[in-house]
Amino acid sequence: MLASTTIDSPPRLRFTPRPIWNAKPVASMDSGYYARTAMSHTENLTVEILKQIRSDLKEGLDGLRGEVQKTNERLEQTNSRLENIRDMQDLLVHEHRKTNHRLDFFAEELVGMRTKDNERISVLESAVAELQRKVG
Repeated sequence: MLASTTIDSPPRLRFTPRPIWNAKPVASMDSGYYARTAMSHTENLTVEILKQIRSDLKEGLDGLRGEVQKTNERLEQTNSRLENIRDMQDLLVHEHRKTNHRLDFFAEELVGMRTKDNERISVLESAVAELQRKVG
């Protein structure tokens, strides 16, 4: 505790001794009694501080557990959505393959029809050429 300070001089500290709580003088008034009482109070204070730290840690862990639970719920929702998307994608791939199979089938049919049409055109061109030769 600062008693006085000036620019030229360093601060002077004034110490006032404080009484030890619950310290009761004994008839002998030996200095060991006060030391033991001070140690007892220090131990009690240490225990109280440790209890408070434990309480704070428990509260922090409870909050952390709550956050972990919320995160796990969000992950479960995300996994569910991903499974739905995967199922839709599998269905789309299956339908795409079926469509490609149909397109391949129709492409083969068109090639076959074109081949038959080319054969018919050849026969018709031959018939026209034969008629032109006969006519003229």
